[in-house]
Amino acid sequence: MKYDYDVIVIGSGPAGLSCAMQSSKFDKKVLVIEANEDSFGGTWINSGTIPSKALRETARIIQRFQNQFKDLAKEKAYQHHHMADLLMYKNQILESKNTKVKTDFEKNEIDTVRGHGKLKTEHEVEVEASDGSKKTYSGDYILVATGSKPVKPTGFELDHDKVFDYTSILTLSHIPRRLVVVGDGVRMLEYATTFSNLGSRVSILNEKENFLPFLDNEISEQLQQILEKQKIEVFSNAENIEIKPNTLRNTTEVKYNLRNDNEGNRDRVIETEHVLYLGGKVPNTENLGLQEVGVELDDKGYIKTNDDHQTNISNIYASGDVKGFPAMASSAFSEGRISSCRMFGIEALDVPRRFLELSIPFRRFPVSVSPKKKQKPMDWM
Repeated sequence: MKYDYDVIVIGSGPAGLSCAMQSSKFDKKVLVIEANEDSFGGTWINSGTIPSKALRETARIIQRFQNQFKDLAKEKAYQHHHMADLLMYKNQILESKNTKVKTDFEKNEIDTVRGHGKLKTEHEVEVEASDGSKKTYSGDYILVATGSKPVKPTGFELDHDKVFDYTSILTLSHIPRRLVVVGDGVRMLEYATTFSNLGSRVSILNEKENFLPFLDNEISEQLQQILEKQKIEVFSNAENIEIKPNTLRNTTEVKYNLRNDNEGNRDRVIETEHVLYLGGKVPNTENLGLQEVGVELDDKGYIKTNDDHQTNISNIYASGDVKGFPAMASSAFSEGRISSCRMFGIEALDVPRRFLELSIPFRRFPVSVSPKKKQKPMDWM
């Protein structure tokens, strides 16, 4: 049967992007479906890895600059800098990355369409545009790379004014004097140290026994020393977290308990200006037609795959956060590329040599190759 495309990719984050680019290099016809009307890259570019790293780098530059001068080293960054100025650099990076992704798609003749993609059959995807119109595309292979979204907290609400998540914190209008970060993991640590570098007094409420348990003990000890040096308070085993305003003192109160604190589980309170909630994530697998087609999900809604990122439906693959651990942009890039290689039966770790053995021409990127020379791995980033 003849399909419209060799590969249909749902989602343009790191997994979807790398699969599309790799498939293009295999001279395959590719379609990328992106639900966001204004940008490509998913959470990776727009609210996750890229903006957080841009803000972190800005904070480090400011800190290094102030530490060079005795008088400035005693002052806080918020005394001299506005959050809007710091986010300006972040916005420039986001615009640059979005432009690059769009240009890469165009240069590699990868088709794109905006709208919500939903599986109709094993080989068909229906796309609903923002105006309500629908169109169906068919593909030999389909990659689901729709990513994840933050889980909602229990015990308090996100109002995106006093209590933020990792998306709304990037719209903050000023550098807070005090900040409580609720959560665990790399992202929690990244934002805690970033705002600490900007002069905020930061406290961490970790609902687990420890954070970053995968670290080596010596590294973990060094990290603890760094946090203490930056005067970042860490309270692990936090539970029963409640957040409410204190109108008399014009602050936000965070009340919590500590498990096994040997103090009768007494209530503790931190007064703060803002709260940043960085809890877990849930996969974007709702309303994708996965279960209707027969794709298996686990009890948390993640797509089940084998080691080749292939689902129980042989022509449907899944990569990135939508399939669970490790749920990082760096791993998603590899998963998307490997998925493409597996689709077309090419060894993922030795793509160039295998590619030449099959005598498949680089239509978009012609090269002259000497068989005596070892070829470097393809690198499109």
